[in-house]
Amino acid sequence: MRSRALALLGALGVLLVAGCGLPRSTPAQVVDPTDVPYRLVDPAPSGPSTSVRGTVTTIPRVYLLTTDELLTPVAAPLSRDGLVPVVAALLDRLAQGPDAQQRAAGLATALGSGFVLRLERVAGRTAVVELDPGERELNASRLPLAVGQVVLTLTSLGGIDDVQFVRQGRPAEVPLPDGALTSSPVDGDAYDSLVASASRSAAPTSP
Repeated sequence: MRSRALALLGALGVLLVAGCGLPRSTPAQVVDPTDVPYRLVDPAPSGPSTSVRGTVTTIPRVYLLTTDELLTPVAAPLSRDGLVPVVAALLDRLAQGPDAQQRAAGLATALGSGFVLRLERVAGRTAVVELDPGERELNASRLPLAVGQVVLTLTSLGGIDDVQFVRQGRPAEVPLPDGALTSSPVDGDAYDSLVASASRSAAPTSP
């Protein structure tokens, strides 16, 4: 008797649910986003972009002077992220000159002790570098080597194509290997004749 009553109550429940007018399953419909109020279907806003314009795509290298008065690249691994910090760190490395191990291997620098190099900015793929040779002007024959060290070092990075030297914010004239002066941006090709021939074939490639 009890089981029959429970069965009857269950049947009545099914009838009540059916009578409430619940719709049967219907195919999904595409809603025009412009018809939805308050932009409820807009994608959630993303956080600030972490991409950096200009990235380091090659192994950083510092160019030093050999006993033959030519330039050769030395790998300079850096714990820096982003193009600007790496460029600034390479200029610091150049200003410090070769370390004890490099000096023992016969490497030197054409940059004088008072030579000041400071990164002003990176404009596109051009590094703008403040140049101050200090109170003791370099010998004219070594100045192209000093400038070549800077240009070849910075353009060894994948994000730098050339270097614009400035003094007190204005373009500075720098010598090319043939002695000609230019105040325009200069690239590594302009100083390729100062690179030791063995270094050209042994230069590191992109990782």
